[in-house]
Amino acid sequence: MLHMISTFSLRDPDDLEGFQRAMTRLYTHLADQDLLVRVGAICARSADTPMDSDDERAHALCFTTTFTDQEQCDRAYRYIERKGSEAAIFHAQMMACIADDAVFSCWREMTSFS
Repeated sequence: MLHMISTFSLRDPDDLEGFQRAMTRLYTHLADQDLLVRVGAICARSADTPMDSDDERAHALCFTTTFTDQEQCDRAYRYIERKGSEAAIFHAQMMACIADDAVFSCWREMTSFS
């Protein structure tokens, strides 16, 4: 599996529902196209614990997107990049809710706990 961690803040911190609606449109569409496995919950950062050691960023939220592998992830990326497509429109609507300093990183599973 490949996991993309999206770490970000909202342009309007009071519009989590608007962001969630936009996110749901995009990820439901991608799932219907078999371009992802699942999307995790939107999580609020708990920076007030010693376990949080990221002093470089002040992002308030994150979620994970899981793909079967990098090939599926790359197919999803190419699909979203198609100008004028539903996915491109849904992605633009979601990204319009996110502040410009968002960070997206992808992580490939190497082991798992049983």
